[in-house]
Amino acid sequence: MIRLNNKGFSLIEMLITLALIGLVLPLILSFFVDGVEDYVSTNHYIEQQYKVQDATRLIRQDIERARVYSVQTDSSTPPKVLSVTFVVTDKGVYPEIKRKWSFASDSQSGYLYLEQSSFDSSNTLIPGSVVNSKMVDDIDISKSRFEYNESLNKIMLYVRPKRNEKIERNLQNTIITEFSVRYKQKV
Repeated sequence: MIRLNNKGFSLIEMLITLALIGLVLPLILSFFVDGVEDYVSTNHYIEQQYKVQDATRLIRQDIERARVYSVQTDSSTPPKVLSVTFVVTDKGVYPEIKRKWSFASDSQSGYLYLEQSSFDSSNTLIPGSVVNSKMVDDIDISKSRFEYNESLNKIMLYVRPKRNEKIERNLQNTIITEFSVRYKQKV
């Protein structure tokens, strides 16, 4: 007759099992955590790309609707474009809407900024009409800019995502968009 051992697991078997679990579990967990971090950072990057696309679409619409535009520059050589403003109403129709695009930064990051304001027929600001919006967050303000080529009547927009060490792929190139203002009046 065969006698079965019904005592269960020995202490040594339990310690060996726990040691193996202790060695394998951190490896599995690190793969899981890295995958989640990649997922989150890539989703953040894709969301930022959509925001840049939305901003360029809005700038393109502003140019299409604009009667006049202005480019504010500093006094450096070559001049640095500080902002681009479009007057986006039909001639003689009020209120007149001015949309000013610029780059700005705060203590945490840089962003593409839109300031919209309405003016009446005497070119007076309508109270309560100023709306300020951050259009694109988390950009590298040192690499993002507007450029204006007066001879070609072109405005160039350069937007560079903020450096993210988690993204090792080639996803952090500058996004360059060119806008023609050839048939618009510059003031």
